[in-house]
Amino acid sequence: MFSTFRFLILPILSGVVFAGIIIFCFPQIINPGVSNTYITDERLQPVHSYNAGIAKASPSVVNIFSNRIVRDEPNPFWEGLLSDPYFKQYFAQQYQPSRERIESSLGSGVILTKQGHILTNNHVIVGADVILVALADGRELSAEIIGTDPGSDLAVLKIEAPNLVAADLQNQPSNVGDVVFAIGNPFGVGQTVTMGIISATGRNQLGVAEFEDFIQTDAAINPGNSGGALVDTQGKLVGINTAVFSIGGGISFVIPTHQAVRVLEQILSHGQVIRGYVGASMNLLTPSQMKSFGFENQIGLVVTDIAEDSPAMEARLQPGDIIVEIAGLKIQSSLAAQQQVTSAEPGDELEIKIIRNGEVLDKKVRVGVRPSL
Repeated sequence: MFSTFRFLILPILSGVVFAGIIIFCFPQIINPGVSNTYITDERLQPVHSYNAGIAKASPSVVNIFSNRIVRDEPNPFWEGLLSDPYFKQYFAQQYQPSRERIESSLGSGVILTKQGHILTNNHVIVGADVILVALADGRELSAEIIGTDPGSDLAVLKIEAPNLVAADLQNQPSNVGDVVFAIGNPFGVGQTVTMGIISATGRNQLGVAEFEDFIQTDAAINPGNSGGALVDTQGKLVGINTAVFSIGGGISFVIPTHQAVRVLEQILSHGQVIRGYVGASMNLLTPSQMKSFGFENQIGLVVTDIAEDSPAMEARLQPGDIIVEIAGLKIQSSLAAQQQVTSAEPGDELEIKIIRNGEVLDKKVRVGVRPSL
């Protein structure tokens, strides 16, 4: 009997081992609800994390607390009443004269230089008397305002501190579908990271600022995130979080890095942002409207108003002129045309092709300096 068992033990053990391998690799045999693909993927592929990129970007993002002193206006009724000695005798103690109170607001900012220059939104610090910046490492510092640009809703602050970490800038255009992270101080709870994708680019005419070319994202951005960072998976700065159309995320708008950096450079160089100006108001004409003027598959801009003493007036542009090219480039959009003008250096000449009374004309407009708001 022992000799018989000895001959059977090897096949039995082999069968047990083989069955174990089959069950391990194909668990749906005993539990049809389990996917072997999921088990295999979980074993072979580690869980992905964006920690390295976030750790790189977080030290450059700061919390901003601003206070402004508000003085209540005197009450005209009480002031008039107490001018009478009789009423003053009985009612003076009940009247509270004009007094001061402090209004606080919070936001976020991004360190752009190791010298302590910080970009944030202008609406975060507008009217502030005292600005306090809290760094990611716990340091708290007073900040001064170097310059503001209400047209883009950006402001530059300056702090003095050693060992500051400046943001690493993204050097390529953002694309719809890119994974991004919003870093800031929502509701004052402290530095927080939320995740989303870029939903759209080139958003404008939103009424958020005068000059708009926003990135749209669904990364959750809430009150207190304004002025904070939107970064990519490598921790590089994609833009400055600026506006939210739905609390809790869904539709949020971000100023692209290249625009924000241009504002910073202009403020550091000139104390303000200098933009090109021609002084003509324009409306967009669709391809179907342009077809009647002999232009196929092209859009145009019709001049609706000319500002007094403006470059457009000096160039003898007129309401009703239809602009079809600026500096040799066909009109692509009203935003692109605005950017061509505002990015031009004052004193430059822009060649503009127009249609007037059915005739195609070439005009030269010398760019001026856009008046301050």
